[in-house]
Amino acid sequence: MPRSSRCSGSLVAGESRKGWDPLPTVGHNAAEFVLDFGPLYADAPAARTRIITGPTYAADPLTLLQKSLDEYCQAYGPIPQWT
Repeated sequence: MPRSSRCSGSLVAGESRKGWDPLPTVGHNAAEFVLDFGPLYADAPAARTRIITGPTYAADPLTLLQKSLDEYCQAYGPIPQWT
């Protein structure tokens, strides 16, 4: 699925804002996707929330998120880059 040309964002691995970022790390194998949400700083415990889902179901929230991002950008303009 192509990203909206007006919206973009990135996070460098290990970069953190105020010690906590609810951004996932994502892994996969042939049967499932694993999303771990939790802190990105060095002394933090393991992920706080883990979502495990099959490939078919992993695509549904991605589609919904992309639609919401596109609507947000149309209403409010580009999402600012993290600095």
